[in-house]
Order: sequence, then structure tokens, then C-alpha cells
Amino acid sequence: EIEEAVNTQLSENIQCYNEPIITKKGITRHGLLRIPRDEWPNETLIEQLRNLPPYIKIEIGPDRII
Repeated sequence: EIEEAVNTQLSENIQCYNEPIITKKGITRHGLLRIPRDEWPNETLIEQLRNLPPYIKIEIGPDRII
């Protein structure tokens, strides 16, 4: 499962949840990492995020959290 793969690659705990609207493509899953401002940027975490597969979209400081 993708979620388990992400959790094994990241040193931070990720909270996962479903998009509330289901589209023709299916259910979209979101993962949320909360990092305190004084701990960002975190070079180790940035490198871990860069090593995730390209089909995983990463947004830092999104306008909203669904």
C-alpha cells in the first residue's frame, strides 16, 4: 500500500485521510505532516520527501487543508 511505503520512508508521522468528494478517478488520499515553524526547513525531511515516487504530490504551506 502506498500509505505504508510513505510512512516507512519518512521520519515524521503522517496523518492520512480521504478527500471528501469522490471523483470518477476514485478516492484521493491526503497525508498531513505538521512541522513546527522553528523546525522548518528540515534538510533530512526535505531529502526524504524528494525521494518519494513522482506520483505523490507534495505541497508545503497549502492555502487550505481539506
